[in-house]
Amino acid sequence: MLLMESIRIVHAIIVAGLLLSVTTEALCASEVICSQKPVKPVQHICGIVIDQSGAPVAGVKVAILKGDTELVSVETGKDGKFSFDGLNAGNYDIQAQEESFHTFRFPIVLVKPGERCKHALEVELIVGSEACSGVRLVKPKAVERRLHVSP
Repeated sequence: MLLMESIRIVHAIIVAGLLLSVTTEALCASEVICSQKPVKPVQHICGIVIDQSGAPVAGVKVAILKGDTELVSVETGKDGKFSFDGLNAGNYDIQAQEESFHTFRFPIVLVKPGERCKHALEVELIVGSEACSGVRLVKPKAVERRLHVSP
């Protein structure tokens, strides 16, 4: 009887160990590591926030940070657009945050600040954990074309 009980305990420990290793492997396999290529320096921080389908996203808090300090923020309108004036040249982080999406933060370099938006940032926010948010530089005309195509 004692031998049977010992076998059951050993069997339970083995099964638990196997389940734990399978669960750990599954968690590691579903982990997504995102790396973002640096964006070229810009002269004006402006752009649009879009979702995975390419539609503009309203109500996104877009903030300029220096380290962990928020310097200024704006909220995107129905067109998903944002723009920041009055910033000095320097290295910043931009953070785009909306409760339905993953928060996205990326570095940006502002050089020779100007008033015109010569290159817009297109920030794509992602829902779910199997993909990464991203950012790329586009011409402002591309942003306007997107607005006329989106529903």
